[in-house]
Amino acid sequence: MSDFYDLPFAPLALVDDVKGSSFFGGPCRILGFNRTTDTVWYIECPRNRPQKEHSNKMRSYVKKPQEKSLKLLSSLFEGSKRTAIVLRVKEEIVSDTDLLAQMKNPKDRARVEAYIKHRDKRYDIISPLLRIDGSGRIRTFAEMISDESLPERIRIRAAETECATSQVYALLHRFWAGGSRRNALMPGYPRCGNPGKSKPQNNALGRHSRLYKAGLTPVKGYPLDRYKGADAEEDEESDKQKLAWGYRLVCHEIPPHDAYLVTMASHWATHEVRPDGSVYAKLFPIHLRPTYAQFERWGKKLNKNKSVAQIHMGDKKWEEQNVARGGSVQDMTSAVGQLGIFDGTSNDNYLSSIESRLKKLPPMTRSVLKENRSTVIFGWFLGWESPSPATGLETILVGASSKVPIAARVGITIEEDQIPALLCRNYLVDNGELKAEKPTEAEVQFGIDIEYTPTYSGARKGNIESDHHTVQLQLDHRLSGTTFGKRRERGKDHPAVHALFNFREYLRELILWIVDYNNEEVIDLAPVEMLLKNPEISPTRLNIFKWLRAHGQTAEVPYTIESLRAFMLPEVDAVVRKNGVYLVALVNGRKRLIPKMRFSSPDLVASGLLSAVKSSGKSIPTKLRMAETNMTEAWLPTQTGMIHLKNASPDSSLKHIPLIDWIQFLEKHELSNDLKRGEKEQAAAERVVNRLSTIDHAREEQNAEIEALSRPPTKKSYSANLTRNMKEEMEFLRRQDQQSHQSPSFPADAEANDTAKGEAGPLEYSNAEASDAMDAFNQEEFST
Repeated sequence: MSDFYDLPFAPLALVDDVKGSSFFGGPCRILGFNRTTDTVWYIECPRNRPQKEHSNKMRSYVKKPQEKSLKLLSSLFEGSKRTAIVLRVKEEIVSDTDLLAQMKNPKDRARVEAYIKHRDKRYDIISPLLRIDGSGRIRTFAEMISDESLPERIRIRAAETECATSQVYALLHRFWAGGSRRNALMPGYPRCGNPGKSKPQNNALGRHSRLYKAGLTPVKGYPLDRYKGADAEEDEESDKQKLAWGYRLVCHEIPPHDAYLVTMASHWATHEVRPDGSVYAKLFPIHLRPTYAQFERWGKKLNKNKSVAQIHMGDKKWEEQNVARGGSVQDMTSAVGQLGIFDGTSNDNYLSSIESRLKKLPPMTRSVLKENRSTVIFGWFLGWESPSPATGLETILVGASSKVPIAARVGITIEEDQIPALLCRNYLVDNGELKAEKPTEAEVQFGIDIEYTPTYSGARKGNIESDHHTVQLQLDHRLSGTTFGKRRERGKDHPAVHALFNFREYLRELILWIVDYNNEEVIDLAPVEMLLKNPEISPTRLNIFKWLRAHGQTAEVPYTIESLRAFMLPEVDAVVRKNGVYLVALVNGRKRLIPKMRFSSPDLVASGLLSAVKSSGKSIPTKLRMAETNMTEAWLPTQTGMIHLKNASPDSSLKHIPLIDWIQFLEKHELSNDLKRGEKEQAAAERVVNRLSTIDHAREEQNAEIEALSRPPTKKSYSANLTRNMKEEMEFLRRQDQQSHQSPSFPADAEANDTAKGEAGPLEYSNAEASDAMDAFNQEEFST
């Protein structure tokens, strides 16, 4: 036995015939070769059976290895007219771990695990035949084929494992044909009947009907997917698929049996058109169409095994409905601040813009933060941004901040403790918004922990899920522009037509609702000690929170709001200029400074950044951390720490406008200027043309005067006697001005002189009042 580097193949390579050749008869695997004996061994790979009528199945066995002349085989790969090709030289080996990782469905994973057990059981049968020297190394095919004791060993192994000798041979053949890999012994159950295809029925399955037993029907029943003959259309839909489509009709309005009857009337009936144009469906006899049991079985099977109840409830509700944990969300906590529950949804209201009530806005994202022990709501996020790590961190920041200034911006006066501020030890969130690098960094820096619920596991935080329905019923559905949580029906007005509330007005209503919610009595959550020792205290959510905190039953995290605010606020583009920090944003697709959005503070001046910009004359691009719905303050990250900035605009109303509204106004203003640009350019063009005409006329007069002189003036003469010339000119203008006030027009001789000299007349103004005012100004100016 020797290696052959001059051959285009090696042991375990897959080879096949080219089109028109039949040396191998199909794909084969090279097992080994020997130059001394001019022998090559190969084995056929699993292939389809010889074609039979209506059959396309793969053989359940692999033929034994075969041998041929090595020279003859090598000649097939030589020259330009090759009669054989190499399919694959090396195949990828997939580990069990990777194979199981590909199975996302638990049922599929369990099935693959069963296949692996079956494979290992088969491998244990032939393993002693592959390893006989005690080293654990698997012998090559050449070593095994030269072992004269192999047939006897196979018979002994068959007796030890209580299986037939032919079965041991079959397992060895499959092992060799599969490239001497363990996975070659995987069962072929998934390939039964071709992948994804069930076995055709030529006879009705199941027990016989009572009518057939009584001799009242000629056949046992209706066989699904009966072979329809060679002339059947290839795209004809199968009976089972027709039942599957009919099963999808099941809903609240169409019960399962009605869906069955509709399916029968569509596919298993004759159709007649009546004189009035209606279609009459005459069902086939019951033995010539599927039964209701067949409709249920195949409809459910081909629709991911969904029952009628699951279709009615939907996948998400079905998962929650069928999992009973026997506990409550309250079981997870015993102190306030131990767990904060976070969840977001869309509010059911269209809004109007602060700029104009006629400008409508879509519903916003509303996230709510709830303390689990007392069920107090202490944080929220409201905005049009999609749920993201930035919006999630802003919700936590609002929960840890004082709500007094937020309420004051929308015209509400509340006490500091009406909506408490705290940072919880743990946060239970969805498996989405807060899965990012920044929230993970916040866990490390502030000592909090973020727990993610599994996907489609809303029951883990069922109390806040139910609160979404509460706020929608008690707030959203009572405001104008509400969707009532439903799609708009055809013919009805779009909810945006009736939208009236703007962002600040809606936020005001939300804060008032939260205050009322926190003051609701929940006696089942109140500690018994509180009820007995302090019966005068009403067991509201807020009072329960205060009592537990006052008695040390708290697990909240200590923090400084400045550092927390600086860390969790989202970043926005900005630029440092000599008089402050300006926001930078896209306006009509172009990045530009946002006017009136200038931030500054004494700490910023003391940092020397403004002086550095003034000295260098170059602005410094940077990032500000700020809430885009609160333009009153921002934070500037520097090497020495965060610098707190205040909005320096003197216009107080501008500070309370969300950034998105101000940008929309700027975009509208720029578009308005673009529309007026034609008029402005027309006026500017007229001024330029008139100016150039005046210059040309004055130059012609100057040249005419020079030609009238005996000798041209020198350059020095132009700058001589400037003071005398000034006085003479002032006197001339004064006399001319007096003449213009004495008579409504110039004297005839003066006009004649001007015309003779070719001088341009005075500028005419369309506005007489402006002309008189200018004349009075000139007279006063030159008379002094």
